[in-house]
Amino acid sequence: MATKWRDKFYEERDRRYTEVNIEREKALKIKETADLAALQLAREIQTYKDEKANQLREQINSERNLYPTKSQLYGYLVGAAAAGAAIAAIVRG
Repeated sequence: MATKWRDKFYEERDRRYTEVNIEREKALKIKETADLAALQLAREIQTYKDEKANQLREQINSERNLYPTKSQLYGYLVGAAAAGAAIAAIVRG
């Protein structure tokens, strides 16, 4: 009778170990799938960030030459003042 009980105990133990191992394999597959999805999402996020940074860089570079520098502005003002003086001299006669 003791061997029957012991055999039944070992069978139940082995069955439970098998179930645990199966569930562990399922969990590992789920984790691997989640890791792959996370890597793909990280790639997409980095690509998006890179694209936005490139767009901003292009915008800054395109706007860089739209405004005169301080020396250019000073040159324009000096030229305008000289032209104004020349016109004033002509008008005075």
